[in-house]
Amino acid sequence: MPVTRQDFEANSFFHTHDVAVQDARPVFRPISGRQVFSGAGVYVWASPEIDRPDQYTALYVGKAGFGLQRRLGQHAGSFRDNGAGTGQQNRQLIVEWLAQGRTIQVWGRLSASTSLFGHETSLYAAEEAAACDAFEPLWNRANFPRVPHVGAAVPGEPGPEGDLPLVAAAFEAVPLGDEVTAFFGGLDLPTQERFMRVMNFIQQRYADAGNKLVKGYTDQPPGYSGRPMLVIGQIRANDDRAVNWSARIPLVDGDDNPLTIIFPRSQRNPNLAAHRFAEGRAGVWRPLDLDEFLNEPGDYLR
Repeated sequence: MPVTRQDFEANSFFHTHDVAVQDARPVFRPISGRQVFSGAGVYVWASPEIDRPDQYTALYVGKAGFGLQRRLGQHAGSFRDNGAGTGQQNRQLIVEWLAQGRTIQVWGRLSASTSLFGHETSLYAAEEAAACDAFEPLWNRANFPRVPHVGAAVPGEPGPEGDLPLVAAAFEAVPLGDEVTAFFGGLDLPTQERFMRVMNFIQQRYADAGNKLVKGYTDQPPGYSGRPMLVIGQIRANDDRAVNWSARIPLVDGDDNPLTIIFPRSQRNPNLAAHRFAEGRAGVWRPLDLDEFLNEPGDYLR
């Protein structure tokens, strides 16, 4: 169904980015002077009608648990030539749509929140469902993407016997757990395989631990402070805090902060050479070579 600019503005959506193609890949170009929300929200990829620029075709509705810029960056990562299947499908849809002479805009909305069970809770997941119902986006699929089985098809390793939980399904019950799936989808294929190896290690070593998503910590190893993290440890029931934590997986992968695992000081092997790890001011540390760590974790851990 057509969506009007008035529909967007009446529901507190604002135009944040234009979508273009650069070097055969979609890119998100921010609107100059337009502030992009950093909290939880929802967004729409919408295409103005050629003869009626204030009327739109909604193409895609999504949610952004840790801010719109981060979510669009995850989309952009999945558009790479070695990106994952769903990202490549979206890339093809965008490129073909723009090739017809149409344009695409991003409209975003900072989601409302409410107090539930004594905690302030964002309504972004409910708003995503409501936006899908209201705007009827063309490209949203009934079956949302699921990550391959943990440990499946990792080069050089035997496959597991029987079915292991899907990465996405493993986090369905975790608040903001969809961020893990979104992060995974923005990784290139070799890094996705490395992430699956990380999850295998976590499941084997900390089989009875809980997990939760946090927005970030200070005093982490260089490049990782203030980054969203999956925390593995004891999740206290009365306040949902992660206590006696065992590991943290920052949801980031860049040149200065590649995919890694962060551990408390108490878990570091006292004989570990200083050139093999990086430490934060809080005493937490990470292996500098993740593949080496995954191959020989006993060299690093007590």
